[in-house]
Amino acid sequence: MANYIGEQLKDLNICLNEIGHALGTCYSENNSTPPKLTDVVQVALKQVLKHLNSQVASLFLLNKDGVLARVGIEGTDGKNEAIDNQWLPKEQYKPGKSFSGKAVPDVGNDSIYGSPNYSNNLNNNYEGMKYGSEYLNKLGKLKSGISVPLNGFHRTFGSLEVLNKRGSGEFTSDDIYRFMLMGNLVANHISHYKREYRKYVNNQLTNWLFRVESEQ
Repeated sequence: MANYIGEQLKDLNICLNEIGHALGTCYSENNSTPPKLTDVVQVALKQVLKHLNSQVASLFLLNKDGVLARVGIEGTDGKNEAIDNQWLPKEQYKPGKSFSGKAVPDVGNDSIYGSPNYSNNLNNNYEGMKYGSEYLNKLGKLKSGISVPLNGFHRTFGSLEVLNKRGSGEFTSDDIYRFMLMGNLVANHISHYKREYRKYVNNQLTNWLFRVESEQ
């Protein structure tokens, strides 16, 4: 048992280090301009697919209207062809609603942080699931899924989701735990991106003001 746990922890550590390194490559020391958020998201989704062996991975962020809007999707359809990010471009969910919104607390909820949500029988557990028919037609099946919150310093600001575990078709408790840690890592990098972008905008504005003053 001790050897098994040790091997699991070692594998998990390798997994998280690999994801962290991949996300870190989005930032170049020689480039003062921050990367696009979509680039950071796509790198994160590719890593999630690899380490959770899933058919599809998606990332949602709360927009200004308080709705979870998809900002990235990665994976393959029922014909094993890559899913374009323009497929179902207006996909969005209200917090606390449907499968994809459950990981994020609804407005008025006592908690400002969400919790993981999963199912190995989506068709029965989420009958009438929003966009369920679109996903079923696109993926060829809709069986299992995990959705975890992306937590910031003050609240949950989005969610990370995987659908259809390859092989056995069912996600395990180990998968859920691993995915939660991946979600924490991705959330930290997105928060870092937002801070760097704000810093970049402030610097650009300051430089512009200096130029205007010097020209007067």
